Amino acid sequence: MTFKETNTSRFYHYLTNSIYLLCTLLFGTIHFSLTTMMLLFLVFIPSTVQTITTTCPSQCVCNEEKHYAKCTNLLVIPVLPSYVTSLDFSGNFIYHLKRSTLATLKSLKLENLSLANDNILHASSDSLNNLLYLRSLDLSQNPLNLSVAVTAIMSIRSAHCFL
Repeated sequence: MTFKETNTSRFYHYLTNSIYLLCTLLFGTIHFSLTTMMLLFLVFIPSTVQTITTTCPSQCVCNEEKHYAKCTNLLVIPVLPSYVTSLDFSGNFIYHLKRSTLATLKSLKLENLSLANDNILHASSDSLNNLLYLRSLDLSQNPLNLSVAVTAIMSIRSAHCFL
C-alpha cells in the first residue's frame, strides 16, 4: 500500500468507527439501516474533509484568527485553508496571470488579494473571474502593460471591488 492509500483507508476506518459510535449514542444500538448510515456519511464527510484541507502550506504563513495568509517562493499557487479571506502573494515570480493560475483560490471567499511586485508581465482577460468576493486588488509594481491590466481588472465580477 502507498502512503496515500494508507491515509485514505485510515480516514475511512476512522469515519466508520465514528459513525458506529454516534449511532450507538443516538439510537442505543449499532443496528441501523443503510439509509441512516449514508445520511451520516453525508453529514460527516464534508466537515471532516474541510478539517483536512485547513492546514497552511509550507511556503505560507497563515493566521486563522485574522483570516490571512502570506505566501512566498511560489512556483504554483497552493491550496489554502478555507478561512483565508485576505491573501498576500507579493514578491513572487508569477509572470503570467491566467484563470488557471488562480484556480485553487476559487473555493475561497477571498476579499483582499495582493499580487504586488510579482513580476506579472501578462494577465488574461478572464484571470480574475473566479474571485467572486474580491473587494481589494493590489497589482502595483508589476511590469504590466496598462491596457492588459485594465482588461484583467474589468473582468472582475464583484460590484464592491476597490482597486
